[in-house]
Amino acid sequence: MIEIQIHPSDIRKKVRYFFLTGRQLKLMALGVAGLIFFFVWAILVAPQSFTHQVKKARVAQENTKNTALLNQIQVMVNFFAKDSDALEKNRQRLENLYYIFGIPLKSSGQGGMSLPSPPAKTLPNERALPLWYERVREQTAVCENLCEELNTRAAYFKSLTHTVPSICPIPAGSFVVTSAFGYRINPFTGKQDFHQGLDFSCPEETPVWSVGDGIVTFAGRYPLSTSVAWWRYGNIVVVEHGDSFITIYAHLGVVGVRTGEKVKRWQKLGTSGNTGWSTRPHLHYEIRTNMFGEAFAPIDPRIYILDLNWQDMDKILAQARSNLGSQFEPLPLAFRR
Repeated sequence: MIEIQIHPSDIRKKVRYFFLTGRQLKLMALGVAGLIFFFVWAILVAPQSFTHQVKKARVAQENTKNTALLNQIQVMVNFFAKDSDALEKNRQRLENLYYIFGIPLKSSGQGGMSLPSPPAKTLPNERALPLWYERVREQTAVCENLCEELNTRAAYFKSLTHTVPSICPIPAGSFVVTSAFGYRINPFTGKQDFHQGLDFSCPEETPVWSVGDGIVTFAGRYPLSTSVAWWRYGNIVVVEHGDSFITIYAHLGVVGVRTGEKVKRWQKLGTSGNTGWSTRPHLHYEIRTNMFGEAFAPIDPRIYILDLNWQDMDKILAQARSNLGSQFEPLPLAFRR
């Protein structure tokens, strides 16, 4: 045991005595050692802790900057993606116009520039973004040059712009396409055959318009004794558009024009009906052209209907090219002038 005496400076005050056991001394020694360890630890660790906090603050600041940068990049990617989508639509429309004007697909016919290739389906990362955007700009410039070239061609062949079949033959929103161009299962025979046009399912008495300026070469029902195939078309109107196109409007309810009559685009030819081989009221619409050969062969009308947007236009164009050599019903002499 240890005795500790505290003598006050004033002799009149009592002396204070403290007694510490060995256990108390050990505890005091441990406490003093703990305090010394804490101060030593604080002296050694405090600078590192401060440095860590500074680094943490810097990392948080850099993360904030990076997040803002990534958001800006995403905005740029979205903006460029819109340009890419616009380029793809323009490219498809150009290919449509190539068909209409009979220009080879791999050449503009005058300037020698190639048709732009489809843009990439996947967006690039931030490193490839500048090169990707430059590619989109180059292809857009090509499209603009080709459009100017086509405008020049259209101005030169002004009559062709009036006669080419370029609109939908019935009002938009009044129909559903129930049978597309190409091979299908015939609803009457149950066998596969080649469908030479589009079937627009629509109510009876829906107005049917001429899709371009031309001359009516046939109006009425084709004689059964002459051709069973064309008799099945019911009431027909056939319009010859210049030297390159013939359009056929079949299964009409009412025929409103006469053979030899001159018609303008948007002029009413008659109304839809259910005549001939028909399971429901609809309009069968065909476009025939001799621009890809000597005979007037059917081609997918969707390529020429420019006032409507069709999905998978690339697929439609590819199928149209492959179907040009398919078997089809030749035009009767009565359908020609």
